[in-house]
Amino acid sequence: MPTDSPAFRLSPVGIEFLGDLDQQEWTELGTKLGEAGRSIGFLIGDWLNYGNGRGEWGNTYENAMTITGLDYNTLAMYARVALKVQFSMRVLNLSFEHHRKVASLKTDEEKKKWLKVAQKERDKQNGKPMSARRLAKSILLGRVAKPEDMSVPETDRKKENMTFFVTRIVVLWGKFKRKGVVSLDDVDTMRDVIDELQPVIDIVQELREAIAEAEGR
Repeated sequence: MPTDSPAFRLSPVGIEFLGDLDQQEWTELGTKLGEAGRSIGFLIGDWLNYGNGRGEWGNTYENAMTITGLDYNTLAMYARVALKVQFSMRVLNLSFEHHRKVASLKTDEEKKKWLKVAQKERDKQNGKPMSARRLAKSILLGRVAKPEDMSVPETDRKKENMTFFVTRIVVLWGKFKRKGVVSLDDVDTMRDVIDELQPVIDIVQELREAIAEAEGR
């Protein structure tokens, strides 16, 4: 980010304009701000995942919350997306939100495919990005969503999901392994963990059975 201009000064609470900017300078500043906004999720996510791999540094998330001033949910989301969408997969002119929409896909091939779809749609629209919401809808439909596909019933607008809770389990599992609470050589302890996770396993099994029944109709 530019910080040495005599015409403005950046601070944690905004921009203080000290002089006049011409349109070119204003445009360049906006471009830099846009780049920073699109990149911040990955920057913090990569930083956090690096620290999370250093068990001797203590509780990474507690430290990160103190250092960044961000809450746990935000940090966990940044870290999850950065972990699921590796550096080599990321597309420069797509937003973090676009990448977030593909992060839950099972394979890297699927993630690359849908990021490519979003990129292609952007090119078709003369650089106007395909919205992250439309990308999510396209993934759900298995094809590029049309305008008429984008109407959402009011009851679905604030639908909850389990990402936060699953992320907490994943973080806790990593902590247990780093601190030796769970050893992959200790069969009895592993069985105890499986017993604790059985309710989650039951939910997954219920969903799989429902999918199999639906597909068999």
